[in-house]
Amino acid sequence: MSKAKITKRTVDAINVREGKPGSVRLWDTEIRGFGVRAYPSGRKVYVFKFSLEGRQGFETIGDHGDPHTPDSARDRALELSYAISRGEDPGARRKAAKPSLTVSELIDQYLLEGPSSRPNKRATTWATETSRLNRHVRPLLGRKAANKVTSEDVADMQSDIAAGKTALVERSRKPRGKAIVEGGRSAAANAIVCLSAMYSWAIWKKLVTANPCRGVEKFARTKRVRFFSADEVKALLDALETLEAAQGIQQTHAEAIRLLMLTGARKMEILGLRWNEVHLERRLIMLPSARSKNDDLRTIYLPKPAIEILERQSRQSVYVFANERSAAGHVTDISWAWRKVRSAAGVTNARLHDLRHNLASTAVGMNISLRLTGALLGHKSQQSTEIYAHVASDPAHEASELVAAKLWKSREVATAQ
Repeated sequence: MSKAKITKRTVDAINVREGKPGSVRLWDTEIRGFGVRAYPSGRKVYVFKFSLEGRQGFETIGDHGDPHTPDSARDRALELSYAISRGEDPGARRKAAKPSLTVSELIDQYLLEGPSSRPNKRATTWATETSRLNRHVRPLLGRKAANKVTSEDVADMQSDIAAGKTALVERSRKPRGKAIVEGGRSAAANAIVCLSAMYSWAIWKKLVTANPCRGVEKFARTKRVRFFSADEVKALLDALETLEAAQGIQQTHAEAIRLLMLTGARKMEILGLRWNEVHLERRLIMLPSARSKNDDLRTIYLPKPAIEILERQSRQSVYVFANERSAAGHVTDISWAWRKVRSAAGVTNARLHDLRHNLASTAVGMNISLRLTGALLGHKSQQSTEIYAHVASDPAHEASELVAAKLWKSREVATAQ
């Protein structure tokens, strides 16, 4: 965050990669409270911060470039400043002029202002909520008045999403990219979770008076766990090597997939990995709480093959898997590479996250305790690891065979007598 007179030159000079998405990067030195927010997408928004009767408030003026220039945004900031000095509440005036905020408009406001009022929510969580609200909630409820949505509307939305009414294949701006939006019961339940979070925020902002998601019974979200056979693991590794050698996939993408397979780490824990988080001499990756799903320090253990992968990577960036063309500064999406690898290996119905499940199932199958397996995965409680307990079946099979043999032997002895 810095201070300077807001002009076209100073706004254009803002580095959107620095700071939290949606944070104010520049405050004007002439008009108190006049500032500019910046986003990784390159979007920059003029805002005005004010204090009225001991209450802090934010007003969004509008986007830089369209519709506002620095001068027009400055004029609007002056109008707001004068209104505040007269004791007027800009938010109240806006609400009076526009009493029927639609769900679509509420989504826009939530995604714009929410990150600054929920600073502990990770950027990846905001990205997930953005996708679910835009792709599932907006098409079904977007035109309804936000304060008139009922629990029945939410229940109907859940049924429609589960039935696939919002499913589509969306073209991506990235080369060769597309986004596949699927329906189903899990997608429907997740959409309600995001919608409820948005309404809780809207109640706090006094934009609505009730949360229509309360009391709606969500579909049960079943965890999907996919394990790989030894032949499938070999096929995946061979496909990685072949595609990388033929330049069918990028080297950094192949190496990231290998590292995910060897560590059981979550995707963004590896893709966003910084060199200052890597401790080769201790054979560890140490992630700060801000980069951990559980908001706690996270240790990722590095076996020898993983260390060799890291030693092969360039250190010309702060990121292990750097990508200068990405707003984040590092690789953020390897789904296209994973689909190619999966197809070449003949491994169907497998997600990238299944590499994490596979490491856990392999560990448990080798009679490594659930406690140690949980430590490899970064679980805070053993309960999270217990879904893999059934994998440790070999000792149980052996015990079953021994008992059956004893019983059958007793039968044979009795028959002989």
